[in-house]
Amino acid sequence: MRRRSALAFCVFASLAFVIPPALRAQDVPAAHRLRDLAGVVQASFNHDASRIVARTASGAVGIWDAVTGAPISGDLGLATTGEGFILSPDTRRVVIALPGGGARVFDTASAAALSPRLEFPWHENAQPCAVFSPDGATLVALEAEAAVVFAVSSGERLARLAIPLRGEDSQSGLTAGAIFSASGAHCWLLDRTGVATRYDARTWKPLGSPLRHPSAPSAFDFGFAVSADDRWLATFDSPGENGPKAHLQVWDIATGKAVGKPLVAVNGLAGYFFPDQARILITPARGEATVRELPSLKTSVTIRAHDDVEGPSVKLSPGGQWLLSWGPDRIVRLLDARSGTIKDSQTFHATISQVLLLPDSTGAFLAFDNSAFFLQDHHDHYLVRLRFPQAEVAQVHRFTAQLRHTALSPDGRRLLAIFGETDRERLLLLDAETLQTIEPPRP
Repeated sequence: MRRRSALAFCVFASLAFVIPPALRAQDVPAAHRLRDLAGVVQASFNHDASRIVARTASGAVGIWDAVTGAPISGDLGLATTGEGFILSPDTRRVVIALPGGGARVFDTASAAALSPRLEFPWHENAQPCAVFSPDGATLVALEAEAAVVFAVSSGERLARLAIPLRGEDSQSGLTAGAIFSASGAHCWLLDRTGVATRYDARTWKPLGSPLRHPSAPSAFDFGFAVSADDRWLATFDSPGENGPKAHLQVWDIATGKAVGKPLVAVNGLAGYFFPDQARILITPARGEATVRELPSLKTSVTIRAHDDVEGPSVKLSPGGQWLLSWGPDRIVRLLDARSGTIKDSQTFHATISQVLLLPDSTGAFLAFDNSAFFLQDHHDHYLVRLRFPQAEVAQVHRFTAQLRHTALSPDGRRLLAIFGETDRERLLLLDAETLQTIEPPRP
């Protein structure tokens, strides 16, 4: 059975230039093509996998045609910035940090500018430092002391919502957060003391009373999740490794009341709501993971740990029918999410570094690190496609350079892989069904 995923971003190279719109793909110098980029640190597909947005270690950010490998100029070209980019939920828009401060929103297909320069500080280490509304029309920028709301098309500041920089404990609260409801009607802000407040996304006025996470004086990080139907909210915290117990509290949004007592675990918890079901997956840093029914919080599924220390790594399939569990024992278990029955399991002999689930819930991709002499720069990595419901190995692709990160297109038909030694990472495109390399045409 498989083990859980580790993130590491990397993929493509520099150069700042603008390609005239009339320039044909075959006329683009080879060094500027997607296949020849090096030093990539971030890359993602757009909504239909026709484009790849990428950033290099040298600070170049651009949009590339995923078929021809040619850069898309539009209003963007390549902007020199070391800060990065964030995609909208539908991946049709991207906000990119600009040289000299501020950011701008671009269309991921045409690279056309969709906003003027938006003035807010870009915090690369924040997760994330800005959040799009579901329709991409609004951007919430998370600054040090406030969340600033922008209308994307005009750049107008719609609101400035104060959030505290730190709680009473100077060590608590590293990352403030924002989450829009699936409909886009509401936006939740979680401050760095663990207080969640709901705002009307038209007027930006608070709705109801703030929800205060159970007292956790040693917690240094808070998180939250909102169900797709905007009925339930979960807040949770982490006191750090070997820290005291952490809490997870479920809330009824309509009443603003806590649902039962907070759940408690050592080292932290996290919660993930099922799509179209009144259920929540709760994963602790230690012990067993569980699926709880709402509002009773009755345990319907228990997912046992893969060792005596760490809790299991668990992912829920997009359709909500499967749970994939893995851990240090290198066993991967596929469970029926409704009954908890183990449908299949496999034992592997390598470390799982990343797991991606197909959007149609028919399988998953697992990245393995089997390197024995990585200090000597000898790497042995594998990307494996599992097919559900048997959890059988369908396809395998081997990398003899370090595999740093993989990403799946929204339609599940393509994969991109960032691989290679530091500062020389490259991008490889794969067919998701066969795991065969997709080669852009040569000029």
